[in-house]
Amino acid sequence: MMHGWRRESPAPGSGLGPRLSEFARLLSTPEIGRTAVVSTCLLSLGAIYALQDQTYHAPPKGQIVVQLIKPFYAEGYAVSAPAYEVVQLDSFGDDATIEGDATSPIRVYEDGEELGPAHSTYLAVHDIGGGRYAHWKGRGLVFSSSDGSDPNTNGRKYFAVLPYAKPEAALPDDHG
Repeated sequence: MMHGWRRESPAPGSGLGPRLSEFARLLSTPEIGRTAVVSTCLLSLGAIYALQDQTYHAPPKGQIVVQLIKPFYAEGYAVSAPAYEVVQLDSFGDDATIEGDATSPIRVYEDGEELGPAHSTYLAVHDIGGGRYAHWKGRGLVFSSSDGSDPNTNGRKYFAVLPYAKPEAALPDDHG
């Protein structure tokens, strides 16, 4: 029965009191107590093991940072992040109509580590992988993981980043 904020104690022999006492008695039994301790240790070790590959990687820093969201279209080692996903970065892409254009400043990161080489051909990304990537205006971004694993299933996070602009170097003063 409740009276305001206070709760009356259960009558002796009813409620949780006997249940908790029985539980404590069972845990003090050598066989059950050991089993409970071993089970708890195994569960703890399992949790630690499961978390050990879940290292947190802070997102990279830059003027524009876009997390690339799975699922990616995969072919060979290449996976594609479509143009609509990286629309904020589109104007910075290489011009696919100009052979050898390598003006895109975009960097791609895998769990905080920069991938590369950048400005790779699609065939190089597709056939060789190894972290290669390319970013084209109107066509999006194609990249590969650092180790040839599938970015859809390897558990890593990928980011496309426009780095902060570097300040212009001071020009020498002509006045002496």
